[in-house]
Amino acid sequence: IFMIGSPDIDIMKSENLPTIEEAKEHYGIPFDEFAIFLYHPITTEVKELEGDIKEVVSALLESGRNYMVVYPNNDKGSEIILKEYDRFTNKSNFRVLPSLRFEFFLALLANAKFMIGNSSAGVREAEVFGVPAINIGNRQKSRTSSKHIINVDNDKKEILKAISEAEKMRFEPVSNFGDGDSYKKFYDIIKELPNTPVSLSALKNNTISIISEGVYFKLLCLPKDDFPKIPQFSTDGDVEIEQSVLKNMLAMTIFASSHDEVRYV
Repeated sequence: IFMIGSPDIDIMKSENLPTIEEAKEHYGIPFDEFAIFLYHPITTEVKELEGDIKEVVSALLESGRNYMVVYPNNDKGSEIILKEYDRFTNKSNFRVLPSLRFEFFLALLANAKFMIGNSSAGVREAEVFGVPAINIGNRQKSRTSSKHIINVDNDKKEILKAISEAEKMRFEPVSNFGDGDSYKKFYDIIKELPNTPVSLSALKNNTISIISEGVYFKLLCLPKDDFPKIPQFSTDGDVEIEQSVLKNMLAMTIFASSHDEVRYV
């Protein structure tokens, strides 16, 4: 098994990230000091989600801090979370955003007081910038035991206590998920493959195998639950579109596409 690290860390250590001023201006963030809140549904705990998110939102409101809130992913239960986010409406210390470009998200994370929620970003990326993280619930359970993380339940009192603790935490940036050179390590692996057909297979425990003749590699990947589900479409029937029409359609919608526009997991 080759540990090449997370490609996200490569971007985080890039010298080409936007400045905090550029990020704040791009998304209309008025705060000088703020925390980032990201909370996703757990598909196996949807029955408890309504009560859980109420506790979390109540804690954020009571804390009186400034928060940049990002929408959850599209998993089952996301509508429950978004309904609860209505409580942030007209609150001057909350800026709610449907999505963020990854580079801008990193610029904001690097300057946040702390991160809170159940996103893998709190486990994986926050430590690279020396930012404390409050991990709520079971979604990231057992992912890491890093000292920068405060683990709490979906309980208002626990969360408020953790917020006070996180604001006092200071530690040197660390990276347990890569050194910023995963692209080079992956390239070195690919170079070893012979000029023959390559077979890729998904295995257990978030790994994939790469096989070509007598060469065999196994790579550790990110869990699929860290990403939004891709909609399923019926393949029944064909649709024919003239080339000029398709070209015009793409030209009229290309402005809305971006390789890095994400709802972050």
